Amino acid sequence: MLFMNYLSQTSVTTGLRKFLISRTVWLATISGILFTYNHVAIASTPSPNNHLETPGNNLHYDPDRTESRDTITAKDKDNELSQDSTAYLLPGATVEAKNYLHTPKKSIYTPSKSEKNTSIDAKNLLKRMSIPQLIVTASGDFTAAGGAPISYFINGMPASPEELSGMNMNDVKKVEYLDFPDDANFMSAPHVINFIVQEYQSGGYTRVGINQQYPGGYYLSENLFSRWNYRKMTYDLSLSATNSDIRHYYSTRSDIFRFDSGTVERSRIPEDGNARSETYPVQFRALYANGTTYISNSVGYSYQNWSRNSEEGIISYKGYPSTENSFKTDNPSRTSSVSWDGFGYFGLGNDWSLSAQGKFNYSHYRIRNSYMLFGNDDASVNPFYNIKNYINENSIDGKLDIVSSKRFSQLHSFNMTANASFHNSNMNYLETMQKSSFDFYSLAFKGGYSLNLQKLYLNTTLGVADERTSMDGFVVNTLYPFGTVSLNYIINQTNNLYLWMQYSTFSPMISAKNPVLVQYDELSYTIGNPELKPYPRYELTFNYMLQLGVFRVFSMFHWNHTFNTARICFTPMQDRVGMLKSYVNGGHTDDVSLRINMSISLFNNKLLIATTPEYRIQRPSYPGYPTLHHVEMYSAIIGYFGNFFAEANFLSGKSKKYDSQGMYTITDSPHKYWLSGGWGNGKIRAELGLHNIFSKKTNSNRTMVISPYLNSTIVSHSPYDCRQIIFRFSYTFGYGKKVDQGNELNGNVSKSESAINL
Repeated sequence: MLFMNYLSQTSVTTGLRKFLISRTVWLATISGILFTYNHVAIASTPSPNNHLETPGNNLHYDPDRTESRDTITAKDKDNELSQDSTAYLLPGATVEAKNYLHTPKKSIYTPSKSEKNTSIDAKNLLKRMSIPQLIVTASGDFTAAGGAPISYFINGMPASPEELSGMNMNDVKKVEYLDFPDDANFMSAPHVINFIVQEYQSGGYTRVGINQQYPGGYYLSENLFSRWNYRKMTYDLSLSATNSDIRHYYSTRSDIFRFDSGTVERSRIPEDGNARSETYPVQFRALYANGTTYISNSVGYSYQNWSRNSEEGIISYKGYPSTENSFKTDNPSRTSSVSWDGFGYFGLGNDWSLSAQGKFNYSHYRIRNSYMLFGNDDASVNPFYNIKNYINENSIDGKLDIVSSKRFSQLHSFNMTANASFHNSNMNYLETMQKSSFDFYSLAFKGGYSLNLQKLYLNTTLGVADERTSMDGFVVNTLYPFGTVSLNYIINQTNNLYLWMQYSTFSPMISAKNPVLVQYDELSYTIGNPELKPYPRYELTFNYMLQLGVFRVFSMFHWNHTFNTARICFTPMQDRVGMLKSYVNGGHTDDVSLRINMSISLFNNKLLIATTPEYRIQRPSYPGYPTLHHVEMYSAIIGYFGNFFAEANFLSGKSKKYDSQGMYTITDSPHKYWLSGGWGNGKIRAELGLHNIFSKKTNSNRTMVISPYLNSTIVSHSPYDCRQIIFRFSYTFGYGKKVDQGNELNGNVSKSESAINL
């Protein structure tokens, strides 16, 4: 085929060119019929010397050159290329391939033109692509099987939220999904989405975005992202402003306190609530790229001000000296932070690579929580409870990760990882003049081995971590091992199996360790436990994927067993009428989930139907906490009509589940549904959404506690969970010269698919 391209550009006689082209068309047609009839899938791995380079990017690359030849068709030269497949253009013939490719190390998906044209940002694109390994959450984010978090990369480099929201959708060539990749640039992340995007020799693009939500107040968000490349440097600038004023925003609450002296029932019914905030983040990044070296540095500043967060209403009692009172709360806060994020990748030769990432953040918090309780006499203006928790906090966070990887042929590789992190918080309680200081340090080392065969990828890691926490004189040291085993077996391009096991730990949150006694209202107090230790867990995940052309089924089994958990316990206080919330280690939990992610694309990828049902069993060992059987389903239909699209989504609610690893609080939520439609042509994208248009109620998530001494039910009320109109708009314009990425054939691009040594 390369010879044919050469002939088409030389001075070969017209007759000879026509003869060769016509023979090529016939050969491609016959080959396409044979391959389509026999469903042949050929996988080939290149020799260790098969390294590819692109202009302006000389990174060493050892690709997983798996070729899929299931579908090959020949078209007349006057016909247009299909926008929903990867294609290679011959003089007079077009060879097409599927828009997905599975190798033992990763799955590669090619977005269609319609999906890119109608996607506002990167996560919106992932949803439209319906990648089977990704689970859509209620918030619109994504997790891997079992709820594991996803790490995002762009061309093999860590991607910030600003980059994901400011990405030029037209530049996205492919999307890779990887589990436990052994490459140094992925920084030992367990589950990875890597966007392969167009690079620029010079110039870049600028994107302006708008997001607005009404009614029930307003939510206004405007952002600007600009990328500029000059020689070996790339510069990013991100600016955004968010203002919101949420009306009728409050929570109703009913509690049953079981004291030794008797039971008290308390009902809090707010009459109104309001939340008002503004956020102004800015970030600047400079990236240097030269051959096998990438060095990136980002600096940012963020200011967030919750100027108002208030509620007022009535509290009624049974079994308490007072029968009814009125209350007011106001919880404003203000946060200012500066941050630095650095990343470097270095190809050291002889198949050695080294990457490092460092992060630093300084934040100042100004928290002003107040609670006032008044008598039932309307003329009363002096509260008999006036609880103030005014806190100033300064915190510093830092992290450093170093990963080194060494390949031995295409089959074996080893890697070593070192991780260090620290946190320091100093809190001043202005009303009580108390001070509290918290320090956290961790150091971890691990080694890994990977075996990469033609149909099988095995990755194992084993390490040890040391954690040290210090809170106001209390010191806890914990030394523990951790490890993973991940196995991915590609039966063929239709079926594959995946299994991974993990032993690791969770670390308690800082608030669980703060030993300062804090009163929240007339009956509730909280105190931390600085002696809390990390709690270990075993995890097992088994996945099976069946992909028959336009039909995909991804079935998942996940089991998580956590023991010696850090959980909340409620106990009556000895010296006053009040319930104390504290934290302890003890007991175990089991969380088992079965989920099926199904989707089908019809009418040449113009219609997508996807659904994800889940059944989940959650069982804690603590007395009084029930075993829950949770059932949930998410469904979506997306249709494309030229540059227009229409979308319908439904997320079932009502089913209860524990919402934390410690399994001490239960949540459920109402059904949610939303309709949206829009238009996009690659530069301009506009979307109008109608959320819960038939719902007048503002009832949102319900949180429940069922324990021996306290039963509590909190129902959040928010206009975001009733009728909502959402408008989103973006305009992207590019300038400069793009890197010539060569020709594409059968899902492979003649350049680094991640831009870094995959």
